[in-house]
Amino acid sequence: LRVAEAINRVGNVNSIFIGKGKQNPVCEGILFKGSLPHKDIPLYLGAADCFILPTLHEGCCNAVVEAIACGLPVISSNLPFNQDVLDKTNSILVDPNNIDEIAESIRVIRDDVNKRNSLMTGAMKTAERLTLNQRAKRIMEFIMAKM
Repeated sequence: LRVAEAINRVGNVNSIFIGKGKQNPVCEGILFKGSLPHKDIPLYLGAADCFILPTLHEGCCNAVVEAIACGLPVISSNLPFNQDVLDKTNSILVDPNNIDEIAESIRVIRDDVNKRNSLMTGAMKTAERLTLNQRAKRIMEFIMAKM
């Protein structure tokens, strides 16, 4: 709902809301809203200019990794759980409760072609190190460091 509100504040933005849940985002320019078979998600991501998930609790989930693998700039939470994948080279990190910050990030991605292209390049470079083996290794290192 915070993303939909941010889109309304920016204006002139089309959106795709993939997933299901109790919340029903409402904003202008929705091209698609709902669940998809997993095999279709890369097609929809490939049609997007960025991926937005200002999550409060989920952490760096597979959806973020999938977006990075598609070369999408990411707008997400500036919370510590995103630090293993997201940084200034591939994303704009925002206070997930601050709709103005989310809106401004959408505006930057939409209007600043150089920034968008730079983040896309950063996403592709990040994707190179997000193989299953690399991710498993980093998770194990994290767990061992906490023991």
